Amino acid sequence: MPKEHFFRRFSRSVESVNRKITYALLRLFLRNVPHTVPLNNEKIKRILLFRYDAIGDMVVTTAAMDLLHKNMPGIEIDVICSEYNCHIVRHNPQFKNIFIHKKTLTDIIALIRQVRKHKYDAVFCFVLFKTTYAGLLANVLAGRNASKITILFEARKALYDVFFNVHIPLQRDKYTMAELQARMVCDVFGWHYIADTLTISIPLGESNINNANIFLEAHQIPLHSPFIVYNISAGREYREFSIEKSREILVQTAETFSSVPIVIIAIEKDVPKAEKILHGLPHDKYYIFNSNDILDICAVVSRSAMVISPDTSLVHIASAYKKPTVAFYSEMTTYIYEWMPFNVPFRFLVAPDKLEIEHIPTTDCVEAIQAMWGEVNS
Repeated sequence: MPKEHFFRRFSRSVESVNRKITYALLRLFLRNVPHTVPLNNEKIKRILLFRYDAIGDMVVTTAAMDLLHKNMPGIEIDVICSEYNCHIVRHNPQFKNIFIHKKTLTDIIALIRQVRKHKYDAVFCFVLFKTTYAGLLANVLAGRNASKITILFEARKALYDVFFNVHIPLQRDKYTMAELQARMVCDVFGWHYIADTLTISIPLGESNINNANIFLEAHQIPLHSPFIVYNISAGREYREFSIEKSREILVQTAETFSSVPIVIIAIEKDVPKAEKILHGLPHDKYYIFNSNDILDICAVVSRSAMVISPDTSLVHIASAYKKPTVAFYSEMTTYIYEWMPFNVPFRFLVAPDKLEIEHIPTTDCVEAIQAMWGEVNS
């Protein structure tokens, strides 16, 4: 078998072939004993968090991370990130160790060697997809005595008991993901959940702040001067507006933002698209910002007055810096409510009939943007 995706292939086979037999054998091998909650804080010395997925997922998880640190000062909290989202926490002093999850067998073996020696008391599986793989990984990394924690999936609890000994019953799509994970932590330790105390945070490096300042100064946007961030990149076509749609939105909101600069955020491959969107529009009002470092983009957002974005990490980055937000969603994404802005003023629109966000009427987009701007400036 090729080395690539070894554990993922194995976990898929577990899910699909002779599931009951395979899980029964794994139950004998792993021997996970159910743990009762709340867990005893005093017995927890080291916690490992799983967040090896997308950038936005890591951003919203910083609320739960912050909650752990506030309530359990002095314990060691480590995190397993992906190559994509590790930058969100690279300047975060709350973590002793930041591990990178890669997909080849060689890299996974190296990760296991790095992580197992820390002997974690609890593992929070905040990655809520491919649960069998997450469960296998949690057991390999932390062993049978650790509390391995996930959200209750009632339909498969009997199967997932093989891997997890703490299942937290929380309703999906009732809370934002930041709240969902914070509630999960509170239920595990018996803490009272208080929404207002949650903080999504993305610490920046000095170079990121400097890069944002250089860009804004070059375009004569002074410190404390308001500007709008308009993000065009979302990674999936169904969550992105076309060139024509973005032009319509910008043109129809031009009068509202007559004296306010617009900074277009675009990943590198979308820069030509951004240039086409801005073709013929005033060069002294619309500017394109692109960087390979997500923290440079975060630094620009931190200086903005408002963020307009499709459903992607920029929505959550805006929440981290308390920026009012207008966000656009498609029901092609599951659990839309979980990916809403958190603890900031916002407007959102959902495409009709489970279609792409392109099908949200332009007039509705413009009205939502104008209403949010009016609230910002009221």
